[in-house]
Amino acid sequence: MLTLIRFVVFAVGLSAMSASAMAHANIVSASPADKSRGPSPTAVAMNFNEAVNLAFSRMKLLGPDGKEVATGETVLVPGGKGMTAPVGAKLQEGVYTVDWSVLSSDGHKLNGKYSFTVVP
Repeated sequence: MLTLIRFVVFAVGLSAMSASAMAHANIVSASPADKSRGPSPTAVAMNFNEAVNLAFSRMKLLGPDGKEVATGETVLVPGGKGMTAPVGAKLQEGVYTVDWSVLSSDGHKLNGKYSFTVVP
């Protein structure tokens, strides 16, 4: 019986550790959205399911030629679960890529890319 109790305690502990290890910041929404087509945006924004640490996070906008497009300062959105950067100039027609990385509140660094298309 004591062995069974130890096993149950071990299994519950292992399950709790697995659940917390899987809790990373995931993208909830992005604007412009991935694979969207539309006019030049005035800002690029990403929202996550948990808070992000802006000091160790970044968002770069890459133009159709692969070169970085100047944006304003990236700031946290209210509540800290996202970041946004204003786009200063009207973007020309073409495919743009948002290259991002965040440090989530659980200490995990995540990164990715997504694209959107500017049309007239």
